[in-house]
Amino acid sequence: MGLLKKEPAGRIASAEELMAVAHALEREAAGRYRDLSHRMRLRGEEDLAELFAFLSRIEEKHADQVDERTRAIVGKPPDPARVRWELPEQFDEEGGRSYLLTPYRALAIAVRNEERAFAFYSYLAAGAEDDRIRRLAEEFAKDELDHAALLRRERRKAWRREGPVDPFVEPLEVPGSLPEFRAQAAGMERAMAQGHGALAAARAGGVPAERIALDPGLGFSKTPEQSVAVLRAVPALAGLGYPVMLGPSRKRFLGAVTGRALAERDVATAAACALGWMLGARLFRVHAPGPVRDALAVAAAVGGA
Repeated sequence: MGLLKKEPAGRIASAEELMAVAHALEREAAGRYRDLSHRMRLRGEEDLAELFAFLSRIEEKHADQVDERTRAIVGKPPDPARVRWELPEQFDEEGGRSYLLTPYRALAIAVRNEERAFAFYSYLAAGAEDDRIRRLAEEFAKDELDHAALLRRERRKAWRREGPVDPFVEPLEVPGSLPEFRAQAAGMERAMAQGHGALAAARAGGVPAERIALDPGLGFSKTPEQSVAVLRAVPALAGLGYPVMLGPSRKRFLGAVTGRALAERDVATAAACALGWMLGARLFRVHAPGPVRDALAVAAAVGGA
């Protein structure tokens, strides 16, 4: 499922409008976290209340940074009247109300929110007709990746404190170390930059939306570590709203992971495709379709079509 429920309606007409939207998004997130903090405190969950209060303060800080940036770029503070259409549904409020909520899961909600904001700005960058607006949207998208990075680090700490209560809770994209995270973030940023750059070119060339698919190019000019990072970034790429195509078939990164020779990588290919499906990819380019078809059938049965 994509990170956004629907594509943003319309295009940003000016830098001033984009800054106003960015400021409104940060303020809204701060308010939602503040509300959740209050609810947790009423439930007697002081640790969670403080965690959501902390997240609210982070979003307020981000909003202040946008305010400063707006003053530097357009010479005045963000104008709420410039937000002329509905903001994206980027907040997982139902998850925040759950009585099963733990610090780890609370931070997972926060990470998801940042990823949705990242997808939103990627949409805006892809559809921007003005280079200045496109560059600003790209900068905001990168900022959201940076915000998600900090929250992932805190989420990892919470995971280690709480322990593996459920073997399916720990998501695939969580890095085990700072170098792993950096490699992952670089791969995601590169894949998304390629994605919205290609989208902008396709739209400008008049290509219908239903004829567009995104392929992050697993293995092409990438180290095995970078290919793994790009595969982990499929949810963000799928969040752009177009089918994602993967071509992991017998690629070098599968050999690095399994130690298998080129002709012995069809099982690993099927596994990579199944994981890709679970992460949001829907098109696959392979040498041996039989094993992949079976793997995708299982993935679809477990994760939904």
